[in-house]
Order: sequence, then C-alpha cells, then structure tokens
Amino acid sequence: MMRGLNAGSELIVNQIFREYSQEKISRVVCTYEKFSNHYFFDPPLDTSTNVPYSDILNALVYLDNGGYFVAEESVTTYCVECFAMGLNLVGRCPSCGSGKIKRGRVLAHKCGCRDFEELYRQSDNWQCPSCKKKLYVAGADYTDEGMEYKCVSCGSIFEKYSTNYQCPECMSTYAEGDEPSVNFKLYLPTRFAESKKHQMKAAFRVNEMVGNYLAKMGYDIRMFFLQEHTGESLYWDLVASHPNKRSTGMVGVSVIPVADTIDRESFQRLVSRKKRAGLASAVLVSPARVDGTTIMKLAQKGIYYIDAQDEGFLHESEIERQIAPLLLK
Repeated sequence: MMRGLNAGSELIVNQIFREYSQEKISRVVCTYEKFSNHYFFDPPLDTSTNVPYSDILNALVYLDNGGYFVAEESVTTYCVECFAMGLNLVGRCPSCGSGKIKRGRVLAHKCGCRDFEELYRQSDNWQCPSCKKKLYVAGADYTDEGMEYKCVSCGSIFEKYSTNYQCPECMSTYAEGDEPSVNFKLYLPTRFAESKKHQMKAAFRVNEMVGNYLAKMGYDIRMFFLQEHTGESLYWDLVASHPNKRSTGMVGVSVIPVADTIDRESFQRLVSRKKRAGLASAVLVSPARVDGTTIMKLAQKGIYYIDAQDEGFLHESEIERQIAPLLLK
C-alpha cells in the first residue's frame, strides 16, 4: 500500500504506472467542466475502473507531489448560450448595470455637487458645475476625494464597480465567479518517472507471470481488484482464489513498483491489510532492496517477497519455485 493513498487511489496510481511503463499512455488529461460540475479523464480512468472522481484526483495529486508527473494547468471560459470561447471581464455600474464607466479625480463642493475635477475647470478659474460658485480653498469650500469611477449612463459615482463576464459574440453576461469555464490539467511524466520506467515494467511483468502460474495451477484470478471488506476497500494487483477452498485459499499480490526501500511502517500496513483481507498468503513484488531479516519477518507473516529487479523471475521456473510454497496441498 502506498503511503497517503486509499484503495481506489492506489489502483489508479498503479494503472497509470503500468500503462506508462508499457508505452500505452504518454500523459494524463484531467478536464473539469465548471457549469456541469463534471470531470473527464483521458485515458478514461473513471469509466475503466469505476473509481470515484475523488480517488482519481487524489492519485493525480500523489503523482504530481511525488515528482513522477508534472501538471500544466489552463482555464478557458465559454458561453453556454452560443458556445463562443473566451469571455471578456467587463466592469459595470453598481446602480444601473451599464458598462459605460469612466475613471477620474472627484471633487466634492460644499453645495453637495460631486463630479470629475475636469468639470470644475473654467479657463483659469475653478467653478462648481452645479451652483456655479467659484472654488478657492481646498478643504474649506471643496474636498478632493481622489480617483473614483463615474457611470456615463446614470451619473452615479462610486469607488468600486461590479464585474461580469460577457460573451463577445452574443453579449450574454455571467456574474464573476459563476462564469462557465473548462479547466484543463495536463499531467506529463518527468525525468524521474522515466528513470523508474524499467522498474515499473519489470514489477508488473512479474505480477502477470505470478497470475499466469496460479491460473495454470487451477486458481481463479482477478487482476487489479478492489476487495470490499467490512465497509472498506482493499486494493490488490492480483487476487487468486482456490476453487475448492475460496474462504481459506486466497492469495493476494501487491505491487509497489517504484519504492527504493520498504520501511517498518509499510511492512506493518501490508501485514494488517493481508489480515483484514482474510488471505492465506500474500506476495510483495517490488524493486525495493529488502534485507534478509525483513524478508524472513515477512515470510513469518505469510508474505513472500519477490525482487522485481531479479531477472531470474522472468523465467516461469523461478516463479514456480517462489510461489509453490503458497499453494494449498
């Protein structure tokens, strides 16, 4: 089990690793359509696995944070009325909604008139455009209120205007924050992922060979399986059931394709997962370097380690030698 991932997210991560290492995918695209609140994935991770959006998104965050894939994000607004792309953000008068807005310095005369500074200028004199009295002393008979906005349509003066998105084609408007948009996230593999590609491919190849051998021995095989157990899901890259003893003859395989080490916490999680799943035995396939003492402790718990980097496991005879002790007699 990968740290920080639930069962559904682990399934997605391993599916992406597997298909990337086998040259079946070169990127992952996540598209979020805001208007319908719907996600789309390419490849179609949601429909091919029936894993909920939240688990898929968690898996993509894991791949990004782990340095395996890097996300490039872009957002495009559009009009739901005519489907034109690229809405314009426009300012509007908060009183009448007009988009005809000007900005300037506002002076307030003691008579109550408030207007742009330019309207007070009369040749060399300053005069109120409303009462026609001359202006002499700032702070006494008029106040400089600084830069503000004025609506050309209704004459309102205001410090801040409201904003809307407007379609450049049909002129439909949308409140800011409610504008229809499509968010694209393109996940591309990094050099780090490329350096792990051979390890990934080897690990999943061993998993496939274990499955083939168990099938040959009469076991029923389920690949990349979410196992429901007392209200929770447990993920296995392979589960094999003995046809005559389904409740006591189950073997599970867990692939950790990019790990360099298996620490104590990972060890304990795997032991706990095997126990909760009710498996007779489990196989850990990983390129991680595991010392002899840990391998012995795993075996004592019914968990057998296969080094995915050992080329000997590319031969069925070696797979048979390793897996045979797990099988029911």
